[in-house]
Amino acid sequence: MTLFIDFRTENTPFIPFEKVLIGNLNSYHILEAKQIDVLKLISEHHPISTSESIILIINDQAKGKVIAEKLSEKWPQKTFTPLSDVSVLKLFPDVSSPPLSPASSPMRSFSMIMPNLYISDMYHAQNFELLSTLNINAIINIAPKLAENKFEQKYPFVYMTIYEDDNPKVDMKSYFSFTNKFIEKYRKDRGVLVHCAAGISRSSTVIIAYVMYKLKLGFNEAYTFVQERHPITDPNFGFICQLHQYEKEIKGTDS
Repeated sequence: MTLFIDFRTENTPFIPFEKVLIGNLNSYHILEAKQIDVLKLISEHHPISTSESIILIINDQAKGKVIAEKLSEKWPQKTFTPLSDVSVLKLFPDVSSPPLSPASSPMRSFSMIMPNLYISDMYHAQNFELLSTLNINAIINIAPKLAENKFEQKYPFVYMTIYEDDNPKVDMKSYFSFTNKFIEKYRKDRGVLVHCAAGISRSSTVIIAYVMYKLKLGFNEAYTFVQERHPITDPNFGFICQLHQYEKEIKGTDS
């Protein structure tokens, strides 16, 4: 039997797991301070004697190694293996909840809006392991001043770059036809990611415009559709006005 222990910190975006027996210990700092007996803590949750191996879900390899070494000192007969959350997702798919569910993730900065269409902040956009796991290699980058197109020279990645700030005066609507075509072209056979700096305003605006176009929805319906899947969705006021204008263009009505 394998015991999974989640040592990821709460301030780091992570994949949610439904079947992890002990979650969110944030125990690296606890171990360093020796404030609690980790053996007692784990034993209270699960009889470790019945576990042949213990997987430590971590978000930092160096810290994971320290945790594994400290726990091995307590249980020398057990095998402790530190793995990233994405590696756990690959090796133990039955342990995870639906991939990157926005309702389960505390940071909620990476979400799937519809099959093969994702939205995120700039940090997730530079996580090669995550992108590879989800077959994402078509990326719309709307924060190039802060985040480079990190995998632009790596096949089969393809980028669309939009050099605009999160400013209400920016004419985001002028890009909608191009972003819609890009998303429509590539999501047929791969994952498409739209990201800005925080995954809140610019990327949400582009995603909402695509949902309006693809699903033939008005702004209010499209906004609700996206926000239910990506709760931090919050286009600035100028972008919202432009989305209302876009609705008039594609539907002839204003909800």
